[in-house]
Amino acid sequence: MKRKNKKEVVKTTKFSDIISTYRAERKLTQKALGDIIGVSDRTISKWENGDTEPDLYHVKKICKTLNIPPSNLFVYKKTLNDRLHKIGNILSIIIKFILKHALKFIIAVAFLYLLLFYINNYNSIQIYSLKYHSDNIYFNHGYFYKTKVYDILTIENIKVNKLDYTPISYYVELYTSTNGDKKVIYKADSLENIYIEETLSEHDLLNKDTLKGISKGLHLKVTTTDEDGNTHDYDCSISLKEKYSNNKIIEKQYINNSETRIIYPVFYNNEVETKTAIPTFDESNTLEKLGYTYNKNKDSYTKIDNEGGKIEYMPPVKTLYYYYNDNNMSYQIDVNMKSSKIFYRIFDRNKKLIEEKLYTINKNKIILKENQKNDNIEKIQYLLDIYNNITKSL
Repeated sequence: MKRKNKKEVVKTTKFSDIISTYRAERKLTQKALGDIIGVSDRTISKWENGDTEPDLYHVKKICKTLNIPPSNLFVYKKTLNDRLHKIGNILSIIIKFILKHALKFIIAVAFLYLLLFYINNYNSIQIYSLKYHSDNIYFNHGYFYKTKVYDILTIENIKVNKLDYTPISYYVELYTSTNGDKKVIYKADSLENIYIEETLSEHDLLNKDTLKGISKGLHLKVTTTDEDGNTHDYDCSISLKEKYSNNKIIEKQYINNSETRIIYPVFYNNEVETKTAIPTFDESNTLEKLGYTYNKNKDSYTKIDNEGGKIEYMPPVKTLYYYYNDNNMSYQIDVNMKSSKIFYRIFDRNKKLIEEKLYTINKNKIILKENQKNDNIEKIQYLLDIYNNITKSL
């Protein structure tokens, strides 16, 4: 069997370009990315070369780590050009036909227009924003993505406020309730972002019956435990608020003003957009008071410190990046609380990586290995303190 060369494989692999591009933007090495998501740098190399593709589990981790929008997953094997190529013979017949018959030409054009309209909307995507109804439970963003192939449900930045005690543990349950019939579709023992992706089949969590429940009776239940061991239940009713429908949607852009964050679905043809404001927490206002500027393209907050270093905080992946220069060298520090790791990288003037160190975090403290006892961790501790200040402020 003839082995495909690298160039041929990459052309047919959707993950290769995505992974390598976003990894380069984050200035992560293959080894660094592999450490975060739990695979070897060799595996990352195979994915980027197009030799293999990550499974669904690692695709989710890649999306969260590299902050890849979920809508980037909607890449279909059939493109408009592919389908137009398949009807090439029909177009050829129509062209010959209209050259002889003017009236029939008009009819043929109308038919072709309707045909193209059908093809263009064949793989439509419907996106619903989620609206919560609760006095104690809040979340920044919630979406339900419905396609002909996948259904995805996401809820980001869940918080429980207005409590007269300090919770020491959380238990989260996402369920549907239709006519008294309760169906649990997600459980967790933390307030991490909820991300559920299922193909449409009889056995998946998001099957036809569940979809009806989501549209009519979706609930988020949070159970907390106080310091005395008492449990407290809070139930949040969720409804589908806003609907966007177009098969060309590629990403969400977030645009800030002083009052709220406005979400604009962005389309290839730029013909359809919504100007409905979806209010969030005061996350943006809080960080702006700390001197941070919001970047709508990256969904991140940046700030230049007193020493000229650039601080970049990315809420979706809970990671803080720090970039600074010294003596013709460039330095990058990544604080990733999800993996409890800190990466410290040194680059030469040509942006070539010349040294990389990995530190682990335990209970907000830097754990030094034996060969790291003499390391100067002043900058690293500085970044860890900044991260803790940011998260405490939100």
